[in-house]
Amino acid sequence: MNLLDLSNYEHMTPAECWERHGWGSEAVEGSTVLYLAIDGHELFVDVVDDGYGGKHACELYEPDGLIGQWFADTPQDAIRGAVIDSIGFQVMRDVDNCEDAVNVIAGDAYKMLFGSLELTDEAIGQLDALLGMAREYVKSHVKWVDYEWEEY
Repeated sequence: MNLLDLSNYEHMTPAECWERHGWGSEAVEGSTVLYLAIDGHELFVDVVDDGYGGKHACELYEPDGLIGQWFADTPQDAIRGAVIDSIGFQVMRDVDNCEDAVNVIAGDAYKMLFGSLELTDEAIGQLDALLGMAREYVKSHVKWVDYEWEEY
């Protein structure tokens, strides 16, 4: 399943989402909350109020709680970012340099978003977007691991 295809999500008002899932209290009034439950995960996407930057937000949950969160200009970038956030720190701890961390995070995020990786033009474009976001993530979180950011 393509997690970036918004037609796969259930669309509801923030009030409906709050009533059913206890989520969405910061959503902009009159906006639509997108909800998807898949493979033991729940994804919520909405537009948050100005207190949170007035951007699209995505939160990714497992049964034990929140594992990824991202704010972006588009719902798809918010979803990409939340997936990256959900796996990024563990990948950074498992590898020993920033370049490998970026590559592994992007590849693993691609698999979570789309399933298997087939090198089509569309897949390469998606992977390129993920590489950029993974690079941003590693660069901003490198202080939490025992290697330093190196431009490459």
